[in-house]
Amino acid sequence: MQQTTRAAWKIPLIALITILVSAAAIWCTLSDKQDSLGNSLLGNEQPIGKRVPDKFPVLVLTPGANGAAGSAHMVYYDRLAAFLKNNPMHSFLVPDGADDALNQQLKATINWPNRANERVYSCKFVVRHRELGKQIIHTDYSWDDDAVNEGTYVATATEITPLSQTRQRAQTFTFMVFPLVVVIVIAVFVFAMRAVALRQ
Repeated sequence: MQQTTRAAWKIPLIALITILVSAAAIWCTLSDKQDSLGNSLLGNEQPIGKRVPDKFPVLVLTPGANGAAGSAHMVYYDRLAAFLKNNPMHSFLVPDGADDALNQQLKATINWPNRANERVYSCKFVVRHRELGKQIIHTDYSWDDDAVNEGTYVATATEITPLSQTRQRAQTFTFMVFPLVVVIVIAVFVFAMRAVALRQ
């Protein structure tokens, strides 16, 4: 009988461990939420190391045909080499006074909430600094309303130097995960208590 009682109490012990692990997961999720708060969501920009992330967003301009105005393209870094090869007359510099018109072009690519392979929620850029032959450009190429994918880099006409990237989940992700974890914890605890009652 004593061994049965001891075996029975292993179940709530496992439940307690599960609750503690779940609490740790909730704490981590809430920490991400707090880190994501703010108007610009730029408080957690991570410097770019030797390897540039595949989804680092880069603005590329290509000339129009027969002297027409150029086109703006937002390209992931892992696709940049192929895009530049297919568009040899490209430039990374934004002409003076063209920011609004080019951002309007990029806005037309937004297709969210369509569940497409190339879903786009936000597509825009800001030139943070201009000097002769060089600019600091901040890009936003996010694919969902609860995700952030932004990049900052130094651009010349022919090359870029990535500086930092922000890529994180925002608060909507937290509100989705938190109730699910709570339900799982409650279910495990109730099951454990019923198992103990049946064994006694």
